[in-house]
Amino acid sequence: MRNISPEQNIFILACTKQREMSAINKFSNKFNNKNSLKCPIRQNIDIVSIKKD
Repeated sequence: MRNISPEQNIFILACTKQREMSAINKFSNKFNNKNSLKCPIRQNIDIVSIKKD
């Protein structure tokens, strides 16, 4: 695993979270019903796993 400074780490996590939220929003708008979030959106999991060593 690459060495990542805390500053980079925070930036990566913020970007990842932002992408996840926009993906979830697009997903719910597309299917616009109560069941739309039943399927987890697995995106950028590899980046999130960098969080803790």
